Amino acid sequence: MTKGHIAAIIAALVVSWASPVASAPRICAVSSADQEQVSRTVHSFYAALTKDDEAGFSAITAPTFYAYEVGRRLNGPELSATIRKAHGSGRIYEWNLGPIEVHGNCDVIWATWENHGRVGDSTGMRPVMWLESAALHRDGSRWVLDFLHSTPVGSAK
Repeated sequence: MTKGHIAAIIAALVVSWASPVASAPRICAVSSADQEQVSRTVHSFYAALTKDDEAGFSAITAPTFYAYEVGRRLNGPELSATIRKAHGSGRIYEWNLGPIEVHGNCDVIWATWENHGRVGDSTGMRPVMWLESAALHRDGSRWVLDFLHSTPVGSAK
């Protein structure tokens, strides 16, 4: 074996040993405190929309937040304005979130839940169920929403 072969073998060993270490993600479990904070953040999101609270909405969504809602992609201001406009025309939304399942790691979480609510106006309300999911990231000591997906599945039972 030549010095060149030995150097190539050593280089291959170093690269194969170092690569997994260098690219390994930070691993940590989602704590119960994180689960509770994510749940509060998601509930606060709906509370802000219910009250047309733009400051509250902005405080818990990332600047790059967007949602798949009403058949299209809406950024944060567009979603907030869509709900505010619906409220202005007499539309009423009642959201009732089921248990929120939280999965993820140290800095990124995805959450899923069923939303059994009602939609209508002063003349009447009809039950609706949505299947919903969100992605959140840690921003310092708090969790903020990056993405929401909401799919209506018909009348609630």
